[in-house]
Amino acid sequence: MSRNTDKIAKALKEKGWEAEEIIWEPIGIAMEMCGPDGGWTVRIKDDNNQLGNYYLVLGYNIQEVLEEIKKLPEAVTAK
Repeated sequence: MSRNTDKIAKALKEKGWEAEEIIWEPIGIAMEMCGPDGGWTVRIKDDNNQLGNYYLVLGYNIQEVLEEIKKLPEAVTAK
């Protein structure tokens, strides 16, 4: 993993979450009226680990992603 994906995984773990997928795509031009394309996409497993249920954290740079992770509530662990 890269240094940034390690930072993201660590920030999620501190909140009790686990990343299912962490993707970086170069910033580029999207379709008309859509804004820039690319950046970070972090797919997080949901509280109950149900198939197909997940949360997304999106950001154009690592600072935006880490700020969004800070806003997440503490994960509720199913017993």
